[in-house]
Amino acid sequence: MTQDQSTASVRLAPPSAPPSLAGRARLVPPNPLLSVVMPVFNERDTIEEIIHRVLAVNIRIELIVVDDCSTDGTSQILDRLKTEIDFTLLKQPRNGGKGSALRRGFAAVTGDLV
Repeated sequence: MTQDQSTASVRLAPPSAPPSLAGRARLVPPNPLLSVVMPVFNERDTIEEIIHRVLAVNIRIELIVVDDCSTDGTSQILDRLKTEIDFTLLKQPRNGGKGSALRRGFAAVTGDLV
């Protein structure tokens, strides 16, 4: 092997560096709308408080609640809350599990951030 062959190397283009924090911050619009997807199933004891807590955060929020066929009265609480406060309520036609509820909620997102 000659000297040239042993020291020859292939030069690869450097990988693209991830954007800096400042660069990523420029991607977020001013006063962004945060979409929060909340799958629920049989949460009658906690649903009202958690919805109020999420909506109390000091940022514009689009709350999407997906009821996965609750059987404990959660659906009735959500119906009442929907008349009192502004959020999107989606009801699954049958219990499909958390993943199914999340997918349905993500399909309804319109915010800048999720």
